Amino acid sequence: MKVTGPKLYKNLKHSGEISDVDFKYMYQKPDGDIDFSADHNHKVIEDTIKKTKAREKQLKKEYMEKVEERIDASVYFLKKLASGAYESLTPHEAALKYFGRKELARLRGEQIKQELMAKIAMSSKLMNN
Repeated sequence: MKVTGPKLYKNLKHSGEISDVDFKYMYQKPDGDIDFSADHNHKVIEDTIKKTKAREKQLKKEYMEKVEERIDASVYFLKKLASGAYESLTPHEAALKYFGRKELARLRGEQIKQELMAKIAMSSKLMNN
């Protein structure tokens, strides 16, 4: 059985077709929603897509700024190592001496935070079971 409703997208061939699995909802409101507006529905969808794309762009920018900071710090540290500094130290000791404990912890903060969140999530799953 093929039934069509209001066409939401003019450029899509199957827009407005009602699927067989959705007929169970048609019997509850055979006349449809009285206040339904295809234009309003279309506007809400478009606004949601715009907001989502803007949020994705913002999150990507924030992530790239953090990555760039870590990359810059790593490059300067590796240049220092290549110049022959810290030859007698282990890599961990050299990093501690170059960055200091607080800065090294801050640079690794996101990794540590993710590890902790994963452990918390796993422990909460275990407690709920």
